[in-house]
Amino acid sequence: MRASVRAMTIDEKVRAILRATEWNQQKLAEYFDVSQSTVHRWLSGAEPEGQRRDAINDAYARFVGQDAASTAPIRDADEIRKLLEQIDGLKPADVTALLSVIKGFQQANSAQPEQVRPRDQSELAIPRREPSPSR
Repeated sequence: MRASVRAMTIDEKVRAILRATEWNQQKLAEYFDVSQSTVHRWLSGAEPEGQRRDAINDAYARFVGQDAASTAPIRDADEIRKLLEQIDGLKPADVTALLSVIKGFQQANSAQPEQVRPRDQSELAIPRREPSPSR
């Protein structure tokens, strides 16, 4: 049973990388070109800056993958906001605007359930009547 999907913290990602690679803290430190004590600080909740954070995110995607995050639906507005904030080039105002649009679609879709037709079921054909020749 999976917990609800949310943005993972750096320490959770580092732990997941350690599990997936079966490395110890020293080996992970070598991979990131940092000291073992830096890895220990990350595991204790310290937030790395810029390139280090990006390197951890890249390593997480490489070694752990995004299977849980990519298959479970994102339902909570905070989860949506965190996801939007990860998109490079979006300003805070862009994130707010996109979040409003998404909420609008969610409300509209929850008000009207979507009619889904199985892929193998086509539209019923309505025969066309050709006009009869005039006599």
